Amino acid sequence: MSKNFIGPDLLFSYWIYVWFFIYYFAKGDSAIVQNIHYFGNPVLVFLIALAENVLTLIFLIMDGSKQTIVLSFAAMILVIKCVPLYLLRDRPITIWRDLFVLSCVFLAYNVYLLCNETNIVEIYRKTYESVSKGERNTPFLYGLSLFFPTR
Repeated sequence: MSKNFIGPDLLFSYWIYVWFFIYYFAKGDSAIVQNIHYFGNPVLVFLIALAENVLTLIFLIMDGSKQTIVLSFAAMILVIKCVPLYLLRDRPITIWRDLFVLSCVFLAYNVYLLCNETNIVEIYRKTYESVSKGERNTPFLYGLSLFFPTR
């Protein structure tokens, strides 16, 4: 693993992926589970993240990235964004409540980044540079390279 590895704690995609797991697998009748299901629907954030990832994919293609890079990034989008969206397809979006919860989670994420002496712009820059160069410094792409080495 490279010293330039960007851990899942620094990538908002993994925050929402954990959010999805908590929401999707929360079972029972307790007040906590009921509140998770009432306040925690991550569909809206996945739609926003999917749109951002598709734009990044387009930039990778326009920048002339290798086909393996584009396919690896598309696989990440499929696994980390599309599969959860498919599993949540019947969950209704309540726009104001979901935007409020998204804002709270995004604020917590940014505070976490500040505590780790970085920011979202720096993380996005590092991530894009890593992906576009095929460096595999993000969790999904690193894991993918273990199963499908490109060198």
